[in-house]
Amino acid sequence: MSHSSHVSSPSTASGATRDPYLDNVKGALIVLVVVGHGVGQVLAAPGAWDVYFTIYLFHMPAFVLLCGMLTARTLVGRRASSLIRSLVIPYVVFQLLYLVSFRALGDDTVEYSANQLLTPLYQLWFLLSLLAWRLMAPMFAQLRPSVAIGTSLVISVLGGAASDLGLLLSLNRTFGMLPFFVIGLCLGRGAPNRVPPRAGKVAGAVVLAVVLVPLGMFARDQGMIGWLAYIAPYSAFDMAVGEATLTRLVVIGAGLSLTAAFVAVLPRRATPVLTAVGAASMYPFLLHGLVLRVFAASPLDERLESPLGLAIVVGGCVLMTVVLASRPVRSCLRPFVEPRCDWLFRRGDGRAEPSQAVRAEGPRPLETTVIQRDSDDARSGFSGRPHRPRRLR
Repeated sequence: MSHSSHVSSPSTASGATRDPYLDNVKGALIVLVVVGHGVGQVLAAPGAWDVYFTIYLFHMPAFVLLCGMLTARTLVGRRASSLIRSLVIPYVVFQLLYLVSFRALGDDTVEYSANQLLTPLYQLWFLLSLLAWRLMAPMFAQLRPSVAIGTSLVISVLGGAASDLGLLLSLNRTFGMLPFFVIGLCLGRGAPNRVPPRAGKVAGAVVLAVVLVPLGMFARDQGMIGWLAYIAPYSAFDMAVGEATLTRLVVIGAGLSLTAAFVAVLPRRATPVLTAVGAASMYPFLLHGLVLRVFAASPLDERLESPLGLAIVVGGCVLMTVVLASRPVRSCLRPFVEPRCDWLFRRGDGRAEPSQAVRAEGPRPLETTVIQRDSDDARSGFSGRPHRPRRLR
């Protein structure tokens, strides 16, 4: 990526610089997340399963890999407290909101219990899995990349073979999708810069045009949602352990290939809508499920089970993503998505005293190497509002 393309996004406050390319990736992926969940409400519509499986081939692997790229290799000071701020507290708040909404809309399959509170509803599994991956990141960062990636693949394969892993604490997905996070961690934030933009776009477009739709149709015909969502153990499939292991590795390889192709075709410069959505992706991620639960409980989902209805749902989901990332929505709902919780932490937000920080970091400019990285990395691949780097005094 050229230096000229590294400019602030429209939503970035003065004094802080964001990478518009990474925001574009997050924006495109959060749109796919919302569209995938929306299409899941009208699967009786012709073509809905094709769209559904095509999205699930790569959209969550791409998100996990991106989060790995944006994760710091150490977990000290503010980076540790940021896990509570950006993952634990949003999980608790929205798990309760989703639980209440499910019950209010007549879903008796969820209950007010300790097990239910620890079993993430809807898309909230990602927060628990990401918490676990970030806690493991310093350990994997100490290993050679080949060893780290190989270890994560072994853990993923063994996780699929374990029949006791389930939805509780999102353990099935945490172990199953670990390789994507570790590969992203090994690649690092600068990985997109090492790919020539023009060649990458051409290669990515060719791969997507040739294999994306056929692979989606194949996955649909084989009923592979259990594989693509990493929610079912091998025992749920009529396969030998060796065949199931090979299938998981092939699914991981396909997810990585499609992720690379999709990311390569996205624009690298700031765009009016996509970049802004990516910069505030935490809002549509957490909020869209509440809207879709209301939609699922209404008679509209049955009336839209047609090709035109499918198009309306897809368009409506794209529009909803943009609206939920807009400034008015962020202003109104910030107490839920980004609640103030300074009272939870010791004075200084877990950061070292200035003299300690100087000794730990050496002569590098602290405001750019420590605080700015914390602001970006702490947001879990998402961000709700830009952060201005503060000087240590």
